[in-house]
Amino acid sequence: MMNVTNILDCVDWQRSEAQWLYEKYFMRFDKLVFDFAKIPKNTYLFKTEELATTKVFVTELFRELIEDYQLPGLDFSVVYDSEFTYTEAEQRMDQGQAVGSGKWRMQFDEEGEFWLGELTLELKYRWGRPVYIPPILLGYSWHEVEKCEIDSFNW
Repeated sequence: MMNVTNILDCVDWQRSEAQWLYEKYFMRFDKLVFDFAKIPKNTYLFKTEELATTKVFVTELFRELIEDYQLPGLDFSVVYDSEFTYTEAEQRMDQGQAVGSGKWRMQFDEEGEFWLGELTLELKYRWGRPVYIPPILLGYSWHEVEKCEIDSFNW
C-alpha cells in the first residue's frame, strides 16, 4: 500500500464531461480526458484534485517499468477514454466481455453464471455470486477488462 501525494492539475476540461451539484460542487466524471502537456515527463503516479481521495493514475513510464520487471497483479486498463455506465457494462457482459471498476470486476462464467469479484490486498480477486448488485456499484464508471479465472473457494 502507498500514499500517492503527487496531485496534478491536468484535466482537459474542454474534452472531459463531469457532473456537478448546483453547478458548483464536483460530483464525478462521466468522461475523463487528460491534458498530457500538463503531466511532467518523469511522472510515474499521480492524482487529480477532483479524485485525490479515490483514484490513482499511472503513466506509460510507470507501466513500462512494471512490465520490464515483470511484476504480477496489476491491471493497466486504459480508463481515461474508455469508461461507460453500469447499464453499458451489463450489455457488454451479455456479449461475453468482462468489466471492471476500481477494485471490482464482473463477468459471467462458462455456464452463464454471474460473478462479482473484489480485489484484495493480496492482489487476488475474491469472487462471489451476489443475490443483488450493491447499489453503490450502479454509479461507478466501468471499463473492459480481460476475463480471468474465477476461484469461487476464496470468498
